[in-house]
Amino acid sequence: MSIISVDDEFSSYEEVEEKIQQLQDTEKFKLWKRDSRTIAAAIKRMPKRVFNPEVKYNELLYCCVYGGRETKDELRSMRQRCPYQIKFRCTQDGQRLRVVSITPNHNHGPAETPDMDVAESKVPDQTVVSPSPPPSDADVDEEEEVLTSNSSDVNIEDIMDSPDTDQLAMSSTPEGLTDLQPVKLVSNMSFKQPKLKVILDVDTGIDDSHAIMLALAHHNVEIVAITCANGNVNVDLVVENTLRVLQACGRDDIPVYRGAECSLLGNTSQFENFSGEAWNTPVDTSVIQKEHAANAIIRIINNCPGEVTVVALAPLTNLALAMRLDSTVGRKIKDLYIMGGNIEARGRISPCAEFNFYNDPEAAQVVLKEFINITILPYEVCRKFLLPWDFFDMWTNAGTPASEFLRRSVLESAKPARAAGREGYRSCDGYCMALVLDRSVVHSAEPVYATVELSGQLTRGQMVVDWDGLLGQPCNALVVKELDIGKIQALFMLMVRPQNFSPVNLQQNQLGQFSNTLPQCPIQTHWGIADGQLVPQACHDTAILFDTNNNSGIGTGASR
Repeated sequence: MSIISVDDEFSSYEEVEEKIQQLQDTEKFKLWKRDSRTIAAAIKRMPKRVFNPEVKYNELLYCCVYGGRETKDELRSMRQRCPYQIKFRCTQDGQRLRVVSITPNHNHGPAETPDMDVAESKVPDQTVVSPSPPPSDADVDEEEEVLTSNSSDVNIEDIMDSPDTDQLAMSSTPEGLTDLQPVKLVSNMSFKQPKLKVILDVDTGIDDSHAIMLALAHHNVEIVAITCANGNVNVDLVVENTLRVLQACGRDDIPVYRGAECSLLGNTSQFENFSGEAWNTPVDTSVIQKEHAANAIIRIINNCPGEVTVVALAPLTNLALAMRLDSTVGRKIKDLYIMGGNIEARGRISPCAEFNFYNDPEAAQVVLKEFINITILPYEVCRKFLLPWDFFDMWTNAGTPASEFLRRSVLESAKPARAAGREGYRSCDGYCMALVLDRSVVHSAEPVYATVELSGQLTRGQMVVDWDGLLGQPCNALVVKELDIGKIQALFMLMVRPQNFSPVNLQQNQLGQFSNTLPQCPIQTHWGIADGQLVPQACHDTAILFDTNNNSGIGTGASR
């Protein structure tokens, strides 16, 4: 019997430490606490959430003492990092620490005893790598917690390209070696965060296309699959539309899987009528994967437990089918983001229900009940936060292939809203993808217990949120309540940037409404949108950061 298994729970951090020590003594290898997030930090983000103070941490990641580093294969100057790791997360009720994933394999032999120091790895004579021992509890406090890509936050600024290797080579070895901290490097060696593995479950859809394009535009996202379900249109047209988006972005390499043709009960309900020449282009459907979407979801998550983030932008049928085929898959994901449901009983397809949940309420109930680490972006929140029309015009007239596809795909659908006097354009699925990339897009959110009404004559498909805990159920989802639309605009501009775009060559690009006369600026400048123009803003919270050395937009800037 394993000393530690997935789903084991501990009522205090001391119990976790005892179990880790027992594991080390029995298995004869050393672990170290590589990443951690304290409950004090978690409470700052979720002030209404109640935690057991004995658990001490909201997240923990233990790795083999040989883990936590990675080099380029061809250099052979340092061992490829050992993949062994154990990840803990606090339960939704905040009372216990649960083992959410274990990667059990090592890449080194038993001859390498636990007494060996990490510094014994072979490195060139001119370079000495002497990392300090794993940090003690005293070294980890609220202001100095180590957060890497294994935490639930994915911040655009944190996952930008590494600094120049010349600068890294001059860095001294910091205390508490992690993936994000440079050691003394040999020439041309660099460290980067692992890419965020993402499955997009879509019913493409105009706003689904925005989510796909945004994920493709971000350099630190790896789309491992796009799974298609019946929703906005029938599943065959969903597949074709998805291929059209990928074709427009030049990314035919992304695998696309055909999924559910109807809801779990066999119902179908299409919502969207497409117009615009972008949706009439021919596509090669022979590239569609033969495997069913639900089976693909199971296979990918089982191959990478605890590493895959699922972004659900369609009715949740594919995910529910995956759960029915493999009841463990819901607990092996990294995070699940859902664009769907409602919190104010304002409907879109019925008086009280949002479309995705209404289309398959049974599937939504299965997912909310059996998946972990759920974040929900409800429909009403998307209604409140709109992209101003001046930004919309700039976004769709940026003069790039991606912008041209946007223009041809959305202009017709945007005309009624504009004519009706709506203050701006709404992209629900695009918003959802934005908060996957940068959690600071969320201004406020609340952990709640959420379920779905299945039998009401007028309320079937409505998401029921137990705001005051009257049902006595533990929280199972984090519900987003407010967004930062300025940061979303900055992220959306990533979709339409040209490959060589920078303020230096802006005049040559003639990007829509952007200013053609730019002031002289430092080598790295925050660029934001003001009065329909791209302007330098050194301390602009929602600026786009462009590096004029490498001619690429590389993420969103933050206040300095």
